[in-house]
Amino acid sequence: MILLYLITVLPALLTLFFFRKLHPIFKPIPILILSAFSLASFVDTRESFFLIIAALFVTSAVGDVLLANGYKRFIYGLLFFLTTHILLISIFLILKIEINILILTTLLISNLTIITIINMKSTSQKTTKIMTIIYTIVISIMAGFSFSTKNLFIMSGAGFFLLSDALLSYDVMIKKFKYTEIFILTTYYTAQILLFYGLIKTI
Repeated sequence: MILLYLITVLPALLTLFFFRKLHPIFKPIPILILSAFSLASFVDTRESFFLIIAALFVTSAVGDVLLANGYKRFIYGLLFFLTTHILLISIFLILKIEINILILTTLLISNLTIITIINMKSTSQKTTKIMTIIYTIVISIMAGFSFSTKNLFIMSGAGFFLLSDALLSYDVMIKKFKYTEIFILTTYYTAQILLFYGLIKTI
C-alpha cells in the first residue's frame, strides 16, 4: 500500500510545488489509477462490486478536475463527490453491512454542527450552503457504514475523507490557510487509497 501511495500520489503532490501548471493534469491521475486497478480486478474475478468501485473513483476523478482550477466549479465538483459517496453506500448495502445507529447519529450531529458553524461564518451563496448540508448528510451516512464495518482501512479512509472535506469547506467558504492544498490533498489521497485497499480486502 505504501508503494501504491508513492507511485500514485507523490507525483501529483510534487506538481503543487514544482510544476504548478501541470497540477490540474496530474491531480486526478492517482484516483484514475485506483479505478484502473478496480477494473482489472473485475476482469480477473467478474465480481460486479469492482465495477461499482471503479465507477466511484471515476466520479471522484471528475470532481478533482472540476476543483483543480480554483473553486469556481465548486458546486459541480460537490455533485460528483456526492455521487461517489452514494456509490460507496450502495456497496455497503449490497454487502449487507448493518449500520450502527449510535455511530450514525453521532456523526450526523457532529458533522452538521460543524457545517452549520461554517455556513454561519460564510458569505457563500444560499445554493452552496444548501448543497454542503446535503453533502454533509450523505458523507455522514457513508462514514456511518464505514465505521460499522470494523475494517480498520475502511474506517480510517472514511475518517480522512471527513477531515479532508472539513478542511476544503473551511478553505472555500471562510478563508484560505497556509499550505491549504497540501493538507487537503494529502488527507484526500490517503482516504481514497485506504478505502480502496479496505474494500478490496473486504470483497
